Amino acid sequence: IRDSYYIENTITRPSINKAIEEIRPDFIFHLAGDPLSNNILQSFSVNTFYALEILQSLEDNNLDQSTKVILIGSAAEYGFKKDSELPISESQVKLPMSLYGRTKLAQTEISMLWQEKNRKLFVLRPFNIIGPRMPLHLAMGSFINQIRQMGDKGILETGNLNVSRDFI
Repeated sequence: IRDSYYIENTITRPSINKAIEEIRPDFIFHLAGDPLSNNILQSFSVNTFYALEILQSLEDNNLDQSTKVILIGSAAEYGFKKDSELPISESQVKLPMSLYGRTKLAQTEISMLWQEKNRKLFVLRPFNIIGPRMPLHLAMGSFINQIRQMGDKGILETGNLNVSRDFI
C-alpha cells in the first residue's frame, strides 16, 4: 500500500463485495498488511478493516459458512516477551508495542468473534514477514538492501546464524 489514494480509491467495500459475489471463493487468503505506516487510519484500514470487509462480504453473499478464510496476523501482536516467557503460547497475554501489532491484534480479535458462528477461519501469526518496504532492522529488509547496493559481486552480511526458533 503506497498512499492514501490507493486505500481510498481501490479497495472499497463495493469492490470487495463485487469480487466475492462474482468469484464466490472456496478459500480466501488475506495477506495484506502494512507494518511501516505511522498513519493510524491507514494502519487500521490495511491491517484491520480490509479483513472485516471481506468477512462482512462473505456474510452478505451467504458464503460465510462455506468459504475457508486464512488471515495473517503478526508476532507483533504479542509484544516484547522475556526469555522466561518463551516459547510463546496462544494463551499468553498479548501486549503489542507498535501500531502495527495493535492493528493486527484488532483484526485477530474481531475475526475470532466472527468465527464463533462455526465459520472456517484460521489466523496465522508469522514471525518473519516478507514484502515490499521491509524495515532494515529485519533480516529480509537488511538482505534486500545489501543486495541492491552490492552490484555484481559482494558479501551478504548476516547476524548470528546460531539461533533457534519455535513454531506454534
